[in-house]
Amino acid sequence: MKYETRYLFDYLERVGKYNFDEVNFSIIDSLILTNLSYYHFNFMKDKLNETLTIEEASHIYFMYPELTKLADPNTARNHFLDVLATTKRFRNLKIFNYQNEISTKKEKQFSAISIKLNKDTVYVSFRGTDLTLVGWKEDFNMCYLNKIPSQVSAKKYIDNPIYNKYKNIYIGGHSKGGNLAMYSALNANIDLQNKIKNVFNFDGPGFPKLEINEENEDIYKKIIMIVPSMSIIGMIFNDINGIYVIESSARGLEQHDLFSWIITKENKFNYGTYLSNKSKGLNKAFHTYMTKLPLKERKEFINICYFLIENNNAKDLIEFRNNLMKSYFEILKNYNKLDSKEKDLFKKHIRYLIKIIKNDLESFEDKENSVYIKNVSKFDYFPI
Repeated sequence: MKYETRYLFDYLERVGKYNFDEVNFSIIDSLILTNLSYYHFNFMKDKLNETLTIEEASHIYFMYPELTKLADPNTARNHFLDVLATTKRFRNLKIFNYQNEISTKKEKQFSAISIKLNKDTVYVSFRGTDLTLVGWKEDFNMCYLNKIPSQVSAKKYIDNPIYNKYKNIYIGGHSKGGNLAMYSALNANIDLQNKIKNVFNFDGPGFPKLEINEENEDIYKKIIMIVPSMSIIGMIFNDINGIYVIESSARGLEQHDLFSWIITKENKFNYGTYLSNKSKGLNKAFHTYMTKLPLKERKEFINICYFLIENNNAKDLIEFRNNLMKSYFEILKNYNKLDSKEKDLFKKHIRYLIKIIKNDLESFEDKENSVYIKNVSKFDYFPI
């Protein structure tokens, strides 16, 4: 790893010794709870382990090496849980309603977990895209589907009557998890929406078609969108005017790693004043692609791309990444299996994407103060 990942660890060192009565629940705590959904607490499906403290769940989790391997080893994720579970602030928080569903047939990767902050307040955390290939396929399906299977599951998750007893509900997620957080909140019943205090989308995509109306305007105002300055995922279907930009220690696509996000000694994000030209250019190019090419063709192109990658004998992205040369030759082999019509469509879309990305990247520049730092002091305190 070529970038600094110590920021959340430093935050725990400064704040972990205090509970939420002593130091307010902040947006950094929200980020930590969204990260909690990335751990495969599969043992919580057992009735004996339906509700555990973070400390208890961490202890069991590290007893199963096959589960720890499911967290991306290229991140600081596993080490962070080990540290988190020792802090006064987090170790005794109860986690419950863990769900995890991966279905190749449905092209679905969904997971969520809930964290009880006190008797009145719950935080619902949705997992972003994991290391499974089908998880990435579901993401790409957003190019032609108005609703993906994980969004349906997210709404079903939040509709569970167990949340009726809480007075305050926070919902959050990173990457695709941020999209699921928004979707579940925007489609929740009105009684539940009235209890939702805020929705956190950390560098997650928006929606291809979202109309703000009287029915969803109030809940939409509660959504907080955070993206790093070089955001790709978080700018898909999102408007630059509705986001908060933060700085990262990483470069390029690696800024998507939440452990790279800079947190100051004052326990705040380091807010940026501009979104990079590459982020704006790629966002515009993606919008052009979505509006200029027919839906049927986009669907066929996505399915061809998935065919090329899926049939390379790699069981997940780690294996794909660790054997890039082998994966490359497998993709070439699979490409030769396509018929002439499929090859023509594939080449057409690749050429078009290269053309619009090149044109749109040249139309933007990194411009200081193009994103205004709004009232970010409100992120220091969220009532629980």
